[in-house]
Amino acid sequence: MAVLGRSSVGPVIQVSAPGSDPLVLFDLPLINSDPVTVNGRSRHGKIVSSFFYALPNVRVYKEWWECLQMWNQEKVHLKKFNELMVAYRVRPTVLLPFWNVAGFVLGAGSALLGKKGAMACTVAVEESISEHYNNQIRTLIEEDPEKYKELLQVIKQFRDEEQEHHDIGLEHDAEAALRGSAAGEGAGGPGDAAEAAAGSGVPLLKGSALLLLGCLLARCCGAAGGGPRRGGARWAAGPRRGALERFHARQLRVSPHVLGHSKAHVGRVVAELVRAAKAQGLQPGPLALSLRGDFVRIGSAYEQHKVRSPDCFDILVPLRLPPHLEPQPRRADEPGPCGAFVCGLRARDGWTRRCRPFVEGFCVELQGRSHLSSGLVLRWFQGHLQRCLGAVRYRLQERCRVSLSACPGQPPTLHILPCSDYVCCHISMAVRLIPAIPLGDALYLTALPPAGPPGALGPEALWGLNASRHEQRLLGWLKEQAPAASCHLKCLQILKGLRDLRGHGLEEPFCSQWGRVLSSYLLKTALFSLLLQGPLEAWDERFLVERLEDLVLYLRDCLRRQVLMDFFLGNSGIPEAVALPRFLKEAAPVNLLSAFDGPTLDLVAFQLISTWIQAPHIIRMYSSPRYLRPAPGPCRHTAEDQQEPPAE
Repeated sequence: MAVLGRSSVGPVIQVSAPGSDPLVLFDLPLINSDPVTVNGRSRHGKIVSSFFYALPNVRVYKEWWECLQMWNQEKVHLKKFNELMVAYRVRPTVLLPFWNVAGFVLGAGSALLGKKGAMACTVAVEESISEHYNNQIRTLIEEDPEKYKELLQVIKQFRDEEQEHHDIGLEHDAEAALRGSAAGEGAGGPGDAAEAAAGSGVPLLKGSALLLLGCLLARCCGAAGGGPRRGGARWAAGPRRGALERFHARQLRVSPHVLGHSKAHVGRVVAELVRAAKAQGLQPGPLALSLRGDFVRIGSAYEQHKVRSPDCFDILVPLRLPPHLEPQPRRADEPGPCGAFVCGLRARDGWTRRCRPFVEGFCVELQGRSHLSSGLVLRWFQGHLQRCLGAVRYRLQERCRVSLSACPGQPPTLHILPCSDYVCCHISMAVRLIPAIPLGDALYLTALPPAGPPGALGPEALWGLNASRHEQRLLGWLKEQAPAASCHLKCLQILKGLRDLRGHGLEEPFCSQWGRVLSSYLLKTALFSLLLQGPLEAWDERFLVERLEDLVLYLRDCLRRQVLMDFFLGNSGIPEAVALPRFLKEAAPVNLLSAFDGPTLDLVAFQLISTWIQAPHIIRMYSSPRYLRPAPGPCRHTAEDQQEPPAE
């Protein structure tokens, strides 16, 4: 029994969670099951799963309605205790996979016994549950009834509802089934025993079917169970590793050949557009913004941890300020998104009249000083690229079809659809073009401020700091220092894939919060921090499951503490071999989780551990074509090579 804290409320909540409630426990693995058949009657999974234990052979509306009410009450119990586990920081029991299998077998067995047998089992279990709740109430009253007043009311309500389920079982002839069983055992000879066995509805065929069902369920559910235990022990490491390896190979890993072709094509198209935009940007004169003429490739596609399909890319497009102006970035003082900056401007020759057109077109006034506005720069950038796209589209018409889409407050997206005669890998690509102000030392201010609550400054004045080139340098250094078969990037890919799969089963608004909290940058930051805490030899491919579990537990602890510091801002623990600019070393540390409230982070931490424990089950559930993008078609060159006969 793993409990956080010394109070007795931990065992109360943990034992009252799905492991103690028969309807919830026995039906938990069946909520999304396929149609099943019991006693020759087929019903759909969600209804049968709820009645599999309580009343599988209902024939009248009243009994069906009573069972539906019981099922709805059990769902409320499960939801409430899950919330209490997060509120009181109680870990889920590690015996949950065993209880899933045991509950399913017991539910199926009671269903095969017939209506009276199922209700007799219901009465016995509900009587035990009611006594269990009474013991919990006594424990909390003895400790501190005022402190646990709300929890006591919840347990009392649930106890009364379980007692009501017990009474419903008695109304449906549960005592008659028990009396018949006792009479068959004690009264008479072999003939009476045979009649009792025949009347109870348990022939040899049904018993054999029950035994076979239990064996199959134990075999199938064994791979889905398991999770981190106290002391670092693992469950079912072999099946878990196999499921993760298949998940990575079939759904996450991107073909280097296809990715290389996509990156090369994106580079050529963006280079054409940037050259055209630079040439046209020089015409208005030296007092306006212009493009520097190059671009910087950033993101997972260029850091070797992209997943699924190479159809999305991020490109920084550096801008050039007028020659007499210099950027002066500083942290935003007002409350707002963590890591947000404002960009002041300094005129080398003093603020003269000739600076007024630029200030009026691209700056906002903050505390009596002119600051470069990310919103105004972004709107100019979108319009400038749109004007230049016509000439580029004509030159590229034989290679691909290009278009540009822009949303207010977001960088423009360049859509590329390759022509069949030009690129062998026919994948439509979306390239996000992010305007950036160069600060020197491979640092950029981007017109893409971090997500978070709006501050008093407003989003128009805020900028984000981008240090992607230093992240790429750190990854290169880690690749040199780590073993040749290191799995650190593979762990990051698998964790991103599990995050995306789990998001399919969550409802709004928590689904959006789940994705924002566990962003790719936050996962990458946690990986960097964990990599430098121990020897890099421990990240060998042989220890994939162990290192992935360490990463999940490290993230869980950070979410519970509500602290995960940015890896580059003000971090003095970065190896000296990775030279950082002075601006990053002297910057104030930034907590990446400060923009989220405590209950949200606690719920994400709980869901993260649940996702890791049920990883094989989640992979099987959400790996259908309904949730996956279509895989890119085979490359024409690769197909031709495979069809070419071997040389003599």
